Amino acid sequence: MAVLRVSYDHLSAPERQFSRLISLQPAASYDVADAALVTGLPAGEVEHHFDALIENNLIREDTPARFSFHGLIRDCTRALLAEEAGAAA
Repeated sequence: MAVLRVSYDHLSAPERQFSRLISLQPAASYDVADAALVTGLPAGEVEHHFDALIENNLIREDTPARFSFHGLIRDCTRALLAEEAGAAA
């Protein structure tokens, strides 16, 4: 979890929020259109967020323009979400 925290902390606040929103979705993988629908963000912004997550090794590009979390990273991202929600309460 500590290694994930280091990568996660390198993200901007909007990138962290995007990561949390995507991690909660049940789909195994996403394309830009899927992520835009789920997050309500424009496609260009979604592409930027996917790029940031790839650069920080938090998500992978399985095939061109198709992205997914490794199961462990998804679980850790969800744990970070719960941790942040608890801190905000």
